[in-house]
Order: sequence, then C-alpha cells, then structure tokens
Amino acid sequence: AFNVNNGDVWRWSELWPRIARWFELDSAPPVRLSFHQLFNDYRGVWRELAEERLAEADPRPSHDPLRCLMQHHYLEVKGVADGLRAFEIARREVPELTLSLFGARSHDVAAADRRLGFVPPAEVGRVYLDHDVFIWPSRREGYGLPPVEAMACRCAVVTTDNGGSEEFAVPDETA
Repeated sequence: AFNVNNGDVWRWSELWPRIARWFELDSAPPVRLSFHQLFNDYRGVWRELAEERLAEADPRPSHDPLRCLMQHHYLEVKGVADGLRAFEIARREVPELTLSLFGARSHDVAAADRRLGFVPPAEVGRVYLDHDVFIWPSRREGYGLPPVEAMACRCAVVTTDNGGSEEFAVPDETA
C-alpha cells in the first residue's frame, strides 16, 4: 500500500524494515494478500447480502446524457490530467457526455461541465447516485475507497490498473 504525506509517496513495505532496524529487530518480507483471497470463502454471503440490499433499493436512474464524475486532486499521482484527457477522447465519440468534478480544488478546472467543490461525507452517496460513470485515473493506490463507494451506489467505474483497483475490480466478476 502507498501512503501520501506532504506530497511524498512511500510504501509501507519499505517502512517496516526501517522501523525494525531502529528497534534492532528482524523483519520478514511482506506477505501479499488480496481482499479477494482473504474473503473468498465468504463469496456466497457477500452475494446474498448484495442481492438482498439491491432488491430493497430503488431502481438506479440513468441519465440522458450520461453523467461522468471524477474526483479532483492536486497530486500528479492521482492522474487527474490523464482522466481529463481520457474524458475528452470519450466526448469526441459521445459529444453529449458531461463531466462533474468534486474535491476541494475542483473549482479551478475549466474542463468540467460542473465543479462541485468539497462534498461533505454525508452527501457523497447522493453525488455518486447522481452520476452514471465514475472515472478513477490514479496511477498508484493502496486500495482507493472512492471507486468502491461509487460501485456501492451502482455507479459504473472506469479505473486504471493502479495496484489497488485489482482488489475490487475483478475481471468478469465485478468489472
């Protein structure tokens, strides 16, 4: 997993050996376990829960034209410029597509049709439900909660292969 602090990117797998050395302890290499592997035995339980909850939910409205959503971030590693370029390519094929950006500095981006600014946590679900496609262009992620939130709101997710998306965007199952 990655953590970002003051724009510096570092890996937990690199940090633990340093901490162990400081305490004069041995450290073992990290064991890579995926969410998919850990909870594979619970697949039936998850499927039942999802079917039950989706049956209770109101039908998700689709919008015409399709509404796309992307989170804005100032760090280059989040891939916002890549996402904007990809959206423009898609818009050449489907000119009626719209793009909304959310995030503290999204008001500075002229390319978006709607700039939502900071969205309070209590309103995030409503924002996902108001859109059809969530674009997640990050170059590196440890997990990436926003696309999982979007999927929980039945918003289609377009993501890069960024290291964290493989946990929830499983080919032929969830993606």
